Amino acid sequence: MPTIEDRVRTLEVRVDTLETWAGPGHAQALSDGQLAIRSDLAALRRTQSRHGRQLSALAADMAEVRETLSRHDNQLSALSADVAALKQDVSALKQDVSALKQDVSALKQDMSLVKSTLGEVLRRLPPSPAG
Repeated sequence: MPTIEDRVRTLEVRVDTLETWAGPGHAQALSDGQLAIRSDLAALRRTQSRHGRQLSALAADMAEVRETLSRHDNQLSALSADVAALKQDVSALKQDVSALKQDVSALKQDMSLVKSTLGEVLRRLPPSPAG
């Protein structure tokens, strides 16, 4: 069995509802509720309008970003092609330098042979008459 306090609380809730939905305050409560709904709808429309403008600006910004990315992709592709060509050139240059090193090594050996041969030739020459 409910206590008196429980019954009083239940009665208070019913009286609040009764004031809102019946009697002389009913029309005023409905009018106030409608005004609040209209105010909320106006605020909602303003917010939705602002969001629409922001979304349009965001879409325009995204289109610009896509265009910029596309342009950078093209530049990146060109750069990648240039780097590939540069790698080939460096590879060819390395081969040329390697061949040049071999040629210099052979030239050093040849010059060493020339020096020793020239030394032998000079040693075999008769002494100069003036000296």
